Amino acid sequence: MNNPILTPTGLVEAFNELQSSHHNMMVKQGFWDNRKLVRQTFSHAPFTLGIVENAMDCQCMALIHTEVSEAVESIRHGSPPDDKIPEFSGPEAELADVFLRIMDVAQDRKWRVIEAVVAKIAMNAGREKMHGGKLF
Repeated sequence: MNNPILTPTGLVEAFNELQSSHHNMMVKQGFWDNRKLVRQTFSHAPFTLGIVENAMDCQCMALIHTEVSEAVESIRHGSPPDDKIPEFSGPEAELADVFLRIMDVAQDRKWRVIEAVVAKIAMNAGREKMHGGKLF
């Protein structure tokens, strides 16, 4: 591996840089204004803040699910070019949206998602064929 980005450490560093940049753009565009308001409102009540943060995290997960569903629908319709970035198919664009939403929430919550991906890849490398007989 001559490309340092292809190493697990290089991948993590590059991904985290991209993730931070993307999240900062989303913050500037106002997508995190509600979360900021919630944090200010409930800063004196950590228990309540935790409950509301959990609900907002679940909303983020639902939005990720929505992007996956949009990819499925695009496949069901023959994987046509995406309407916003037509050089890519609908499934490609929707899966890109999945990554973007994951990066956005992971940056805000300080979740180490890319590190978990690297760890999962290493763990899966040592598993038995088809992880013990799963069909997919």
